[in-house]
Amino acid sequence: MRLRPTELGVKGGLLVGALGCAFFATGYSNLFFLLLVFVVVLGVLGAVWSLTNLRGLTLRMAEPPLAEAGRPRSLRLELGLPRAHATAFDLAVGLELGGSCHELLHVPMAQAGEILTVTLPGLPRGRIGSWRWHLRSRHPFGLWRVVRTLPGTLPIHTYPRPESGSGGGRARQPAGGAVLPLAAASAAMPEGGAGLRPFQPGDSMRRVHWRATARRGEPVVREDARPNDPAAVVWVDRHCSAEALEPRLSLAAAAVLAARRSRRPITVQSQGVTLVGDGSTASSDALLRWLAAAQPWTDAADPPIEQRPAAGERQFGEAGHG
Repeated sequence: MRLRPTELGVKGGLLVGALGCAFFATGYSNLFFLLLVFVVVLGVLGAVWSLTNLRGLTLRMAEPPLAEAGRPRSLRLELGLPRAHATAFDLAVGLELGGSCHELLHVPMAQAGEILTVTLPGLPRGRIGSWRWHLRSRHPFGLWRVVRTLPGTLPIHTYPRPESGSGGGRARQPAGGAVLPLAAASAAMPEGGAGLRPFQPGDSMRRVHWRATARRGEPVVREDARPNDPAAVVWVDRHCSAEALEPRLSLAAAAVLAARRSRRPITVQSQGVTLVGDGSTASSDALLRWLAAAQPWTDAADPPIEQRPAAGERQFGEAGHG
């Protein structure tokens, strides 16, 4: 823990100096001695009390949730305190990221075991593995500021903001499957593991998707996804600059999220990487974490032949569409 005087504490130190000078320079030594002792004792007690207020304090947190670039996310923290004291006063919670500290929450009085909810600011795409909590307090007299630093043990992943291309990148199927334009991925892969199509004569009224019908203004029916539907395969070319890589990762993120909404399998390939997802939330999160941490490919060698896009099929980063 770090103990530093506040602005009020600095003024208190100047007061101690002035009282000391008055004690030796005037005839009212008893009065100034009492005032000097009172101010010094107040400062010492304030320092001890401030240190005790945060001693032994801990924060327990689950894995930080995923979020897209630029979007805030909420964290739930459980406050832990030693048995000696079950309350922390004037507690400020801050997060240090990239050398700058963001104050997230101020709690006048926090109890042991209390659940605190903080909101992280929107972050750029990436993986942050090194960060720290800053717990600050100026209790009880505001003369001292105590800062307790706790390391963050879990990485923070921010995946690319998903964007659909307009005729550019494509999510492709393995041999024998149809090529699915990425721009249409969201419409072709709705939530609930089922597809939507216009109503046709002979369709049962029980298959009408009323919410989509109201939204589109025309009858729409639900068409269950077939279990043998081929998995989408997404190729991300990382032989490019960091600026050119971002839109490619955004296209891939859109395809992964569309596959998760439809509960369909998807494979993400890149230089030296092949990741397979089954459409579940857990596997989709694993793919999004890789997209969050992906960097340009620096190896001059060509990728393995089995990881190259099939002939005639477009890829993320194709000339003129990257």
